Amino acid sequence: YGYVSNTQIKFIIVVDGLDLRESDIRNFFKRLHSAYVDATSNPFHVPGKRITSPAFAERVGALVHSVSPPKAT
Repeated sequence: YGYVSNTQIKFIIVVDGLDLRESDIRNFFKRLHSAYVDATSNPFHVPGKRITSPAFAERVGALVHSVSPPKAT
């Protein structure tokens, strides 16, 4: 699945074997885009450079886990 923002930022998610509804994917991309905007709005972020914010990594990790199936124990 892919998403392109109005500023031409492209996000891609690859899912394997997950049965996700289109609304779930759309919500995932909206939340990812919001996290990206928050991270790049940081006055210490240099445009075009890698995002190194631990808060951004944590938000993205939480998003990924929200659409991942629970692991069997």
